[in-house]
Amino acid sequence: MDLSSTLRAQLRSESRAAVSECWVYTAEHGIQEVTLPSTQTTLTVGGQQLRPWCLLDRDIFGCALAILYSVEVPSRELRERVTKLARSRFADRPWLSSVERSA
Repeated sequence: MDLSSTLRAQLRSESRAAVSECWVYTAEHGIQEVTLPSTQTTLTVGGQQLRPWCLLDRDIFGCALAILYSVEVPSRELRERVTKLARSRFADRPWLSSVERSA
C-alpha cells in the first residue's frame, strides 16, 4: 500500500498525540491511575520493571477494558478492582456504551 505524504504526516501526528490511560500497581503505592504518552512495553517505577497486563471485563464478553502495569501477574482481586475502576473512569466514553449495547 502506497500512502500519500499527506496521509503519512497525519498518521505520524495522530500517533504522537496518542495516549494510554491505564493503571500502575506496586506493592508500595497500590493502584494509581496514570496517563502515558503511548502504550509502553515496560515501565520502570522505583527501580522495578513493570509489564503491561491487558485486563478483560467479564461483564462485556471478555472485552479488553484496562491496561495494568505490575511486576507480577495481577491477582483475581486486583483484576476485578482495576476493571471496576476502568468502568467508572470510562463510563462517559461513547465507545464503552456501544460495546455494552452490543454485548
